[in-house]
Amino acid sequence: MKRLAVLIVIFGIAFNAVYAQNINKTQYKEISLADYKAAGDVKERDDTERFKLNVKFLLQAANSVAVQDTEDKLQRFESEKTLGFERGQELVLYVHSTHLPDGGWETEIIDLAEKKE
Repeated sequence: MKRLAVLIVIFGIAFNAVYAQNINKTQYKEISLADYKAAGDVKERDDTERFKLNVKFLLQAANSVAVQDTEDKLQRFESEKTLGFERGQELVLYVHSTHLPDGGWETEIIDLAEKKE
């Protein structure tokens, strides 16, 4: 019986480590979608930045997620997971984006998407 309890605890820890969305939200800079786009236009950078964005969910096709802000600016991000949100639902996105040396974003990946409270 004790062995079974130990196995359940071990599998629980392993399952949580693999499937939980544990990110350090304090590492993400809150920014508007317009400012996010402008931040990508910087040249001679190839580092990765982390951003927190308030947006509305539009749709997801495969791993491409389309969102918009309150000024109807559109943006697409990549997501490895299927997001289960409805069109128009307000979200908080935590994304990491890598600069292209010539300006723009090379990668724009969603780390976490939460329903806005």
